[in-house]
This record gives sequence, C-alpha cells and structure tokens, in this order.
Amino acid sequence: DGAKIIVGRNEKENEALEAYAAAGDTLLSIRDIPGPTVLLPGAADERTVGLAASICVRYSDVPEGTAGEVCVYRDTTLRTVHVTACAKDLVREYMI
Repeated sequence: DGAKIIVGRNEKENEALEAYAAAGDTLLSIRDIPGPTVLLPGAADERTVGLAASICVRYSDVPEGTAGEVCVYRDTTLRTVHVTACAKDLVREYMI
C-alpha cells in the first residue's frame, strides 16, 4: 500500500526517529525490553501497524516465539498490542 516503516537500529537512531515524528505519525516501541523504535510516517492502517509491531518484536530482545508488548503512540494516544515476531523472510521482502 506504499506505507513506509522506518526501524531504528540503535539508541541514537531510535532517538532521532522520536525527534523526527510529527503530528499524525505513529511510533512503536517494545515495553520494558530493549528494542527498536519504529516510525510510521503519516496515516497508517491497522494492517500496517500490526506489521510494524511484528517487525519491532523481531528486532527486539523479546525471546523467540514469545509475544511482545508493543506500545503504539499516535499523537496523544497510547495503546498496546501483543504480537509475536514476523518471519525473517518477511522482513527481507520489505527492506529497501
């Protein structure tokens, strides 16, 4: 659908993504476990948020096969979703 999913690879990039986020963007991060910050610029549908959350878990320290609690921030709204990591092959399909 043309949506962009931007994943921070380290603490510095995570902080940059948080600073870059604008009104209407969606930020995702794992609750209480080290992992990436994920930015969805602009409007994001639920399918895209779910995919971004599963990518967030994939690159986090959540144990393999365990659902991670992902915080989803959009403007002033916070919600959490519980998802397992997506397959490594799926991530490769989306990399640019």
